[in-house]
Amino acid sequence: MRIAYFSPMPPESSGIADYSALLVPALRRHLDVRVVKRGRKRPPRDVDAAVYHIGNNPDAHGWILDALRRTRGIVVLHDFVLHHLVAGVTIGRRDGHGYLDAMEREHGVVGRLLGHGVLDKRIPPLWEARPEDFPLAGEVLSLATGVVVHSRYVEEQVRGAGYAGPVAVVPHPAWPDPQVPPGRRGRPAPPGAGRERNRHAGACGSSPLRWSPPSS
Repeated sequence: MRIAYFSPMPPESSGIADYSALLVPALRRHLDVRVVKRGRKRPPRDVDAAVYHIGNNPDAHGWILDALRRTRGIVVLHDFVLHHLVAGVTIGRRDGHGYLDAMEREHGVVGRLLGHGVLDKRIPPLWEARPEDFPLAGEVLSLATGVVVHSRYVEEQVRGAGYAGPVAVVPHPAWPDPQVPPGRRGRPAPPGAGRERNRHAGACGSSPLRWSPPSS
């Protein structure tokens, strides 16, 4: 099976780029994975399916949303709250009407009025002040032929948004902290040492998740 794979990739400063760098070699043991060059708006013609990694960072994922709008496919949804992404591909591209349309499409006339308030700078940007109240994930879900999420919580959010297609829950991977000796992995860390850091949180280039699994 041939897969078109849309994702940030190293050396981009993105947690999802690091995630994909680990995932693609494993997928290639079972599938013909074609990593799509950044900026390309359509999958290659000879693929059987397209997979789109969508997160909330418009710099990393704006071009992927553009491609998804042209060709539907499987969405790996790294963030349910996509308000920052939507604002980036509308307001960030001087398309205020596109932002108003997105707000009205998902939140009615009240959403459109709030959008006007943002554009007129009468209220703080909603992607900073109230993103959870206005996730703006509806368009992405409407274009998804299937959705992959990393937690039951996000699965519930996706279903709550009315998505009726297939949803797969695939827990996010973790790998051992190389600074922790193998013999100490799984033991309580002293205060201030071995703090867990999640590279995936926010998908905006934060620090990596490092986890020490219990010793067998």
